[in-house]
Parts: sequence; structure tokens; C-alpha cells
Amino acid sequence: MPLVPFLDRQTSALLYLCIALYLFFIAAVFFLAPQFQITTDVHEQPLQKNSQLRIKPGESYTYLLSDGREKKLTTYLARSSPSCNGVLLYEAESGDQLCLLENGFEQGSPRQSNSGYGNHSPLIFSPWMLAVSENFSWKVESEARVGDIKTIFPLTFRSEGKKEVAGRQAFSVGLYLTDASAEPMRLYIDEEKRVLLLLGSGNFTARLVSAPFALNWSKG
Repeated sequence: MPLVPFLDRQTSALLYLCIALYLFFIAAVFFLAPQFQITTDVHEQPLQKNSQLRIKPGESYTYLLSDGREKKLTTYLARSSPSCNGVLLYEAESGDQLCLLENGFEQGSPRQSNSGYGNHSPLIFSPWMLAVSENFSWKVESEARVGDIKTIFPLTFRSEGKKEVAGRQAFSVGLYLTDASAEPMRLYIDEEKRVLLLLGSGNFTARLVSAPFALNWSKG
């Protein structure tokens, strides 16, 4: 199932619901209707990007992840490669790597999705971040279908303006499940580099602590 960025590794209380519903759906269908084939799809609204990928070879980004009980670090290294026409993004802990093009898409991927890279979506970046502005609003629907049974998981990304985060200008984006009145996951995207500065939902946080630019968390 193609996932919104961060769902496969760094989850939060908000998005646990979406994942749980999907897994329940798949499990029920597997046991009750094994003769049917499961198909999944993602429907995205058109997206107008206002920036190109700004992660450069030689850069390194480290995030501190915390769920209120445990903490761990995740590091991303940007490299150049003869086989990659953009930037090779390498995740040190898992060994996963993606070749990202200027438009944020993965080189060679048959599905050019703005919401992420499936089960290998990195925490640092997703293509939709190149479209963020102060008026950004975007909807994505993940659809699972088995025979005549269909389940849809709608998500809405909505900009909440700009905010200074760690001494950097950032776009504040709320990620909502179905209902804009519910408490969203909040993501802060660096205005210049278009990478994640901070993610927060419930007790879960992901914070950029080392980057090729200065960070000052005492400033917010």
C-alpha cells in the first residue's frame, strides 16, 4: 500500500487509527474472502510545485525521534552516484536509499506519487514538500478494494502559515484524518531547504538536530 510519508516507520497516535483500520480491513478480507484479490491505490489532487529539490550531495541530516519513553537517532546522507541523475538519499540505520530527482520523484519509479515513496518513504522529505506555501491545501485518498468491498482513508494537508522553528523560517502544516476539527499531526517544513524540521503528534516527535545549516532550538 503506498503510504503517506513517515507512516511506515515513525508513526503517531493520530495515524495509528488509519493504519489499524487498514490492517483490520486486510486481515478480515484475507480470512473471510481469500478467493478475492486485494488491490490498493492512492488518489491525489493535482499539485503545483513552487520549488525544486534542494538536498545536495555531501549533506547530512540527523533526526532525534522520541515517543516519550525511548529516543533514537536517524541519519540521512546525500550522495552523488553515476547511476543517479539527481541525489542519492541514504538512510544510515536501515541502509535504504532513494535516487531523488529535482521534482522530488524517485528515479525509475513507475508511480510518480507526491505523497511518498511507498514503504520506503524517508522521514526527511516527500515530494509534496516542494509545493508548500502559506496557502497550501491538498487532499489524498488511499483506497483498498477486494471484490465489491472498498475502504477509503482520506487525508488532508493544510498550511497553518509560517513559524520560526529552531531559528529557521518554516511552513506549519497540519495533517488531518477525515475531519478538520480533529487534532492533526503537525509538520514544520523548512522554507529554504524544503526538508522536515519538526514533526509532532501526541507523545511522538521527530526533530532535526544536525543539518548543513545552523539550528537553534532555544528559539522555538
